[in-house]
Amino acid sequence: MGRPKKDDKVHIVRTEHVLFFTRLFEGLNIDLLPLLRETRVPNTLIDQPEYLYLPESTLKNLLQKLGQSVSISEYGLRVWEMCSVKYVPSYLEKLEDGVSLKVCLTEFGELLKRESSNTKVYVKQAGGSWWLVREKSGVEEVWFKYAEMFSVLFMVQLLKQLTHGQYQPTEIGVQSNVIDDFLKLPELHKVRFYSERPVTALKIDDELIEQLVTIGKKSSEPNEFMPTILSFTQSLKLALSPYFTAGKLPLDMASDITNIHSRTIQRRLREEGTNYKEFSEEILFALIKSALTRSHNVSKIAQQFGYSDCAHFTRAFKRYEGVTPSQYRASIDAK
Repeated sequence: MGRPKKDDKVHIVRTEHVLFFTRLFEGLNIDLLPLLRETRVPNTLIDQPEYLYLPESTLKNLLQKLGQSVSISEYGLRVWEMCSVKYVPSYLEKLEDGVSLKVCLTEFGELLKRESSNTKVYVKQAGGSWWLVREKSGVEEVWFKYAEMFSVLFMVQLLKQLTHGQYQPTEIGVQSNVIDDFLKLPELHKVRFYSERPVTALKIDDELIEQLVTIGKKSSEPNEFMPTILSFTQSLKLALSPYFTAGKLPLDMASDITNIHSRTIQRRLREEGTNYKEFSEEILFALIKSALTRSHNVSKIAQQFGYSDCAHFTRAFKRYEGVTPSQYRASIDAK
């Protein structure tokens, strides 16, 4: 992918959202595994992974790749269809029924913050009108235009479904400096766009904002929200753990995946009393111990985590844990 400006924070999203974005490529002549490698998504994503979170950068990379692989019109159609049929309905099931549109959208913004650590969506009154607002940094980066197009289409579809088709987009402010591509998106060719705005914002008619929302079907499954991130180390661990399932992850690769400079990673970890070597070993051996609880096949586990032979694996495990993998496994059996 391109080389965007380095960040200094770890932003994470739920894995289910990354899975959704990969489905936007269905039907295209693009092999999945090379696509995942190019967009810095772990290959294990296709095997019903157990990890709940991934770096937000994976979503940005996927949208940029899709936008550069198809025409703007096809990009818009793919996003519009997936949002209308699957993505928006998955959120509607989690929202409260029988409240005003304003309250419902506020609830949606709170829900979104719990599923993506770098997302801010809210309702605001400005210039005598109501707006659904989305804040996002990175407007100068390549992925941003495609991400903003996605957000506009998603928010339009969200408003249409919450109002049962009564909402029709008329005025939209975008952060991007060129609006021609936005006019090629589904149902937006007659919209009045304002470019180079500080935020992305969709105008909502006054008569809709206090209208009661009827959602209907509700999900019976409890919402699982992102944990409160207390430190850089904790958020970095959530973001990078999926990449250790195949073995060690060098610092330069961690930097590339998270879009955080390697020196920044080391500095932030040092400020919290650790370093990348200790941090990465803690993740790696925690995953190895988890694998040992499920299997007696030490050789297979050694191979899975990238060790050249069982002897090398045994020495590394004993250095870290104080016992051999076989002894660790035996202690589990004895319990």
